[in-house]
Amino acid sequence: MSFHVGYNIREAMVNLKRTGGIAIVATTTVGLSLFILGLFLLTTINVRQAVGYLQEKVEIEVFLDDALDRGQTVRLISRICSLDGVREAVYVSKDDALHEAALDSALVSAVGANPLPASIRIELKDGFRSERDVARIVGAIETAPGVEEIASGQQWAGYVDRFILILSVITAAIGILFGLTSIFVVSNTVHLAIFSRREVITIMELVGAKDGFIRGPFIMEGIMQGALGGVLAAAGITAVHWAAQQKIEQLLPLTPTLLVAFVVTGGLLGGIASGAAVNRFLKTERMIP
Repeated sequence: MSFHVGYNIREAMVNLKRTGGIAIVATTTVGLSLFILGLFLLTTINVRQAVGYLQEKVEIEVFLDDALDRGQTVRLISRICSLDGVREAVYVSKDDALHEAALDSALVSAVGANPLPASIRIELKDGFRSERDVARIVGAIETAPGVEEIASGQQWAGYVDRFILILSVITAAIGILFGLTSIFVVSNTVHLAIFSRREVITIMELVGAKDGFIRGPFIMEGIMQGALGGVLAAAGITAVHWAAQQKIEQLLPLTPTLLVAFVVTGGLLGGIASGAAVNRFLKTERMIP
């Protein structure tokens, strides 16, 4: 087994030297594709974190009728607390609301009374701040006796949900697009290397070499091209992340696991591309009489 691995690596390196500039183009293409994907991935992750922080601020405020008595208020708070997704419901009196608003005393005197209503502020549990959950909770209490108006931020929550969805779809689409581009370029590069050695491959088949033995060096070549592209992408992402961190301190740290993932992903793309190229060549060759 170790003999085959060593043979595959040596032959792959010979093939890379033989293809020269074409191999460099393929490696660079993989690196650039993974680099662009990485930028969108990091952007998505950091935006999701920022949005998650903003979502923590989403709460529902229920403004109450002045005629609501203490008993009715207690029952309403109990009803609200029983709803799925509600962490806490806090009563805010008219005096507390006036103190928080810090209205000018002259304005209050002109009105003749405290113009602000009492309210109940509802804090939501994690995972229950989406547009659908907010709408469900609002719908469960908006018709309750004594409820005058509800400020929920439901529209804002909807914008956040749609923004995250769009960003995630764009990132996935870019990943698929550039992944296919990498596979196409590496596949064609390996195919050229195979074509240049077609006579050697024919001789190997005649002496009884198995397909796995023939495929090995070419698949290894694709893996090496892809992995080197992943290294380039990881280096580029590290540099961009460092530069961005000088301006934005809240960026999530770039973990070694993520950097290794670029290299592994590049190797996988290269292996898939080269495997497809070898299979295509062998199938075509065997169809020729």
